[in-house]
Amino acid sequence: DFMFKRLFGSEANKDVLLEFLNMILEDKNIEHVDFIPNEHLGLTEDDRKVIFDISARCKDGERLIIEMQKGYQKHFRKRAIYYTTYPINEQARDARDLFVKAKAAGDKNARFDWDYDLKPVTVVAVLNFSFKHLDDEWPDDRFRSSYRLREDGTHEITTDVLRFVFLELGRFNKRMWELDGVFDKWMYLLKHMHEMEEIPK
Repeated sequence: DFMFKRLFGSEANKDVLLEFLNMILEDKNIEHVDFIPNEHLGLTEDDRKVIFDISARCKDGERLIIEMQKGYQKHFRKRAIYYTTYPINEQARDARDLFVKAKAAGDKNARFDWDYDLKPVTVVAVLNFSFKHLDDEWPDDRFRSSYRLREDGTHEITTDVLRFVFLELGRFNKRMWELDGVFDKWMYLLKHMHEMEEIPK
């Protein structure tokens, strides 16, 4: 977990994070991200505080949550959904804060007219285990899954605001000489990082 945060969560290695995200998300071309605070307070003092491993924002405002989950957690997919509620709610609060600042600065035309135009929130989770899929035909060796909000019959994406990408290291069992391409090498590195003293050639 420490090495994961050091590898992907530091300014010095931001290019590594970008390469990783663009490979994992496939249809993205992220050129720049800014790290943003990863500690998120609840709406009230009694609410649970959440700390993401890595939290970042793209130039277009999209939020990225990157997590490494070492220990098995039965409800991790539901936890990932819960995580997205924080950056979603923060967008509403940010819009409200802009209105309050404009009003305090004497702008008589200031109006709070946010119309729910949410920027996308994407969760990328590297899991050191595998979980059960509802599809009985899910291949044992398929370690990447990507979920969005789709219509049941036509599979039309209702919105691009939420996306969840899971990498299940428990399903990745290739040995070093079996690696095929950069994606396999990333997965091998993530799975065996705790055993390594240096990155293999």
